Amino acid sequence: MIEFAQALTAVTAAIGLAKELSSTEREVGKAELKLKAAELMCALADAKIALTETHDEIAQRDREIAKLRENFAKVGEMIEYCGYYYEMKDRGPVGFPYCPHCKSDGKWSRLTPNDKLMEARCPNCQNVFGQISDFSY
Repeated sequence: MIEFAQALTAVTAAIGLAKELSSTEREVGKAELKLKAAELMCALADAKIALTETHDEIAQRDREIAKLRENFAKVGEMIEYCGYYYEMKDRGPVGFPYCPHCKSDGKWSRLTPNDKLMEARCPNCQNVFGQISDFSY
């Protein structure tokens, strides 16, 4: 949120410059007037850039919040068994569980059977997990 503070500073400076220009009682030279106008435009440009960056940061956070809410909703549809999350059907867990490593990153990748009995591999991160229960549909 540094950009917001920068925007506020720039807007405050711009307001100060605008007040200076409007309250000038004496004859101002053309060069001095152009200088003040340039300072005002620069301050307003800084404010616009800072506000745009703040807007982008807020939009990114909104996307992250939406993704977290989606993940929480998905967890609500799951059942945990022996430390793994399984899809929930009428009577309990079904199929292979989701990868706990990928789940911690907000991804839902279902483990697939490995060559060895009771082992499964994640197709996304390639981690191998032992002692996996597979529940039939």
